[in-house]
Amino acid sequence: MINLLMPIHVTQADLACAVLIEPDDQGFPKERIEGTLIDAVKRTDIHYRIIAAVEGGTRSDLWCLESYLKGQPDPWKLHHEPRILGQWSLINQVASDLNYKTHPFTAIIPPWIRILDDRWIMKFQRVFQTDHRAMIVAALAEPGKSWTLPPNRFTQHEHPTGEFFVCKTAALQDMKPKSLAEFSRKVHQVGGTRWLHPGIEFQLDDENTRKTKARATANRDS
Repeated sequence: MINLLMPIHVTQADLACAVLIEPDDQGFPKERIEGTLIDAVKRTDIHYRIIAAVEGGTRSDLWCLESYLKGQPDPWKLHHEPRILGQWSLINQVASDLNYKTHPFTAIIPPWIRILDDRWIMKFQRVFQTDHRAMIVAALAEPGKSWTLPPNRFTQHEHPTGEFFVCKTAALQDMKPKSLAEFSRKVHQVGGTRWLHPGIEFQLDDENTRKTKARATANRDS
């Protein structure tokens, strides 16, 4: 089983889950919920627990997320931290309460990542099954044309540069990293391995989404 953990700055909540109003066949307005969190859930074919972790804002800002989660048959949690802690502080705060025995793997999926790959879980799993020392398997930093390339292991001085990855839950809890690069270094120090899987298909949203991400990052770092 796997945790699907999406760390969300409140300004990015609409990327994860939003209500769109579009005309139906008769021209009447019709509501539809979409978002990157919903895409991730739809494309996950093993048992999972959804964790939407939001920093900033008030609970009322999360009504769409909460409404969507309440309709899910699988376990879920909506974690709200009113303070702006920063992405990795938020991840570590949530990770401290995870159960690594029932959910040995955790996927970190930023809200600007839209997963397009129906086999993304299987692809990540194969690396962990092949290399039992693997603790982190990361996707590319940017969508590319390398979907058919096999996964490859990072060397001692190489580290993931993307923000979409799957890791062993116990390692995330024990190491409490402040960045993915630091997480990678700590994994190497204890004899674990880190892998890049270029075959995970995903996309980033348009330029407006990138600007939203940039603003959120600036807010976190201020």
